[in-house]
Amino acid sequence: MKRLTYLLVLGICMGFCIQKSGAQNIHFSQFQFSPMNHNPAFIGIFDGDQRFAALYRNQWHTVPVDYKTFTASYDRNFINHANPNQNGFFSLGFLFNYDQAGDSELTLFNFTLGGSYTQKLSNNVYLGAGAQVGYGGRNFQLENLTWDNQWDGSAFDPNRDPNENFDTDGFGHADISAGLNLHIQANRTRSKLDIGVGAFHLNRPQHSFYNDPDSKLPIRLAYNLQGVLQLSEGLDLMVNALHHRQNAYEKTVLNGYLNIHLSTRKARELQLMLGAGIRLEDSFYPQVAIRYDGWQAGFSYDVNTSPFQAATGRNGGPELSLIYVIKAPRPLMETKNCRIF
Repeated sequence: MKRLTYLLVLGICMGFCIQKSGAQNIHFSQFQFSPMNHNPAFIGIFDGDQRFAALYRNQWHTVPVDYKTFTASYDRNFINHANPNQNGFFSLGFLFNYDQAGDSELTLFNFTLGGSYTQKLSNNVYLGAGAQVGYGGRNFQLENLTWDNQWDGSAFDPNRDPNENFDTDGFGHADISAGLNLHIQANRTRSKLDIGVGAFHLNRPQHSFYNDPDSKLPIRLAYNLQGVLQLSEGLDLMVNALHHRQNAYEKTVLNGYLNIHLSTRKARELQLMLGAGIRLEDSFYPQVAIRYDGWQAGFSYDVNTSPFQAATGRNGGPELSLIYVIKAPRPLMETKNCRIF
């Protein structure tokens, strides 16, 4: 237990030491509820057998053209709970992402199929490795865009040739990612810790609206930390940290909850999670979630602190999450000191 607490605090401190924030890929404030977007090794790492998850984000909804993001996923693990001597298990998962931004309706989408294997290293420590293979792409619309060349010197002429030539207004590509995760489960408590790293776009696909073979999508690294520290029988501290790095661009998000167990009755478990988070150099946000008998719904709202607040009035945007976990009945003789999650 002391070792788990030390690792948890160390991980939080490491997260706060990261100072720079930058590049914007698909991102969520409640990123901990979309783990496959950050590490394929997180596939199947949850307390249950099957998990359905969906998140929706409407960023900067106060500006004339907002930015909308949606993700949906399904994953399941193949843990044999009747076998307390099981040393490892496989998991499978499916992920879909969709993002649309700005006047051009610049769209990003991808579908991925992934799997992971988690190996038991000791009674409470597990090492997982995962990979995802999928197809993604981008497209945009020209109709709502205006260009410098449409200014004739005295007025804007929408019929004037913008002299902007793209080889394509959309493209697609294969995508490969992989990740590692270390899971530590405390004995006879709810305390646990996950530390991992994911690597995305390992195949470096061509990524341009021009026929430019040298325009390759850079590899993106995602460093993840998710921890739960049981404070009492009815109270947990939950902390999450995520750092993305892609070439010179970085993004860091940190958040935490106090998880209040209002009911621990089997099939009637009720938890209320209250917390807040920060996206460094960009925004901070309050967040709340409620969990009842396999269902979980969450809400957060970004308050913009970047220079773009001049246009947003400090309003970032709302984000919704919905999760449903199916948990099959466990054998009565389940051995607790070999319990996974």
